[in-house]
Amino acid sequence: MEDMLGLRSLRAACGFLLLLLAPIMAQADEIAISPAILEATEALRQSGASVNYYENAEGQMLFNVNFVDAAATEENLRHLVKLPHVERLWLGRSFKLNERSWEAIMQLRELEYLYLHSQPTDDDMRQIAQLTNLRTLLIDGRNLSNIGLWYLEELRFLENLTIQSASFDGDCFHYLANVRSLTNLTLQSDKLKSSDLAGLGELPQLELLFLSVQSVDGAGFAEIGKLTHLRSLNLRNVRTTAEQMKPLAQLQELQFLTMNDSSIKGGLGPIGDLRDLHRLELANSTIRDEDLDSLQQLPLLANLNLAHTKITDAGLVKLGQMKRLNTLNVRNTTVTKEGLQALQGKWPQLIISASINFIEPQVSPEAKLKSPNLKE
Repeated sequence: MEDMLGLRSLRAACGFLLLLLAPIMAQADEIAISPAILEATEALRQSGASVNYYENAEGQMLFNVNFVDAAATEENLRHLVKLPHVERLWLGRSFKLNERSWEAIMQLRELEYLYLHSQPTDDDMRQIAQLTNLRTLLIDGRNLSNIGLWYLEELRFLENLTIQSASFDGDCFHYLANVRSLTNLTLQSDKLKSSDLAGLGELPQLELLFLSVQSVDGAGFAEIGKLTHLRSLNLRNVRTTAEQMKPLAQLQELQFLTMNDSSIKGGLGPIGDLRDLHRLELANSTIRDEDLDSLQQLPLLANLNLAHTKITDAGLVKLGQMKRLNTLNVRNTTVTKEGLQALQGKWPQLIISASINFIEPQVSPEAKLKSPNLKE
């Protein structure tokens, strides 16, 4: 017994000692980094860049560098290439892409995440295609053509692609179809319209799709319906009907659907066939009470956003049939206090966000005793 107690005491002492040594060990890790790397890190920070690093499970030090307020000066580029194992790189709009800066970036062969907020050209995309370990790429597409997208097929590990302010039109998805590893695509463009979505169905491996284009109607939904592995779909500026949305019923793995700022006529019938849907966003849309009938068929729907719609108390009665609903947003609608209280009374666990206060304040017994209106 004494041996066991002694062993426990020894373990406790060792644990306490490790706690005391933790700051010293952390400093030792800092010291383990070579002075040249520490000097480069500090110089980049002084220039306005953000530099962070951490040790992965294999004991390798990985660096994240953000040139949010730093320019691509000769000195900064020289310090950048001194950092081993740069995993993430953010380049701001003031970071000039030229022969010298690309020469430095090309030395970051282990780069996996590149966020490029400057405006690359097609020739810059040819340079990016040489960063063959990239898994995530964010770019501003104002100066890109479809040829620039063609280079991306060299990135065989690319999983996440975001293109903001895209200037190309038509056939762009035929070029992206060769990026076989792509699972998440975000595309924002004020030039692309529904007819330009032809070829989107050639990316059946997509699991997440965010489209913000001029409009999405029947032609667009026909392409989207081919993406049968989608789990999350976010559409903006939808101008459609229930008939045109029928291809959505093929997305049986879809869990999250967002169609804010949309005009939808003829009901939500096809959405009612999405048996695995967990979250539905229809804020600032043309949805009315009668359109909610289809949603009662969704067995897993837990989160519903109907803010800025024409929903009334009659719609709340229909929502009262949905047992799995956890959160409901009906801000800026015509629902009344009485309608909200009735729904909350039926489902006390439901979290409701509304523009009016429908929950009566609870007065504690202590407060009642102190009330001057109560007689002794």
